[in-house]
Amino acid sequence: MRTDDPCLIFAPPSLTQPVVVSQEKDARMVEELLKRLRSTDQSVRLFAAVSLGSLGRRVQAGLPALVGALQDRDTQVRQVAVMAIACISPEAKMAIPALTEALKDEDALVRSQAATALGKMGADARAAIPALWARHQDTNREVNKAVARALGKIDPTGLKKAVG
Repeated sequence: MRTDDPCLIFAPPSLTQPVVVSQEKDARMVEELLKRLRSTDQSVRLFAAVSLGSLGRRVQAGLPALVGALQDRDTQVRQVAVMAIACISPEAKMAIPALTEALKDEDALVRSQAATALGKMGADARAAIPALWARHQDTNREVNKAVARALGKIDPTGLKKAVG
């Protein structure tokens, strides 16, 4: 089992098949969760972010709100929001600037998951390469690993030249 996959927190390992839900029901569910993501109650925002993450790629409409949640005052909400974005990527290209900024977050989990999400976007995240290189000597070992993996996925040739 991969431990670097942020999507594993959103569903038990026993779920191997995606749940088929109508687009209309998905849209209503996302709309309600987006309202909850704006709540003044931290636990409600956290639940909404986790729920949006569990929808994975079906939550495209919620992506701007998840990007906004990267600025939440609560660390846990930011952590779950960045993991939810990672589960949506590589379709989450509009999140690249916010994920690049999240590499500077005070929380190591947010930084490492931002790098993971950028890596999942591959070459589309080339604009994040300077910020990733700036983080490659992070004080947190897990962030360093995530940054190295991301650089390898975004620009394998450039990474080989830099370390080789």
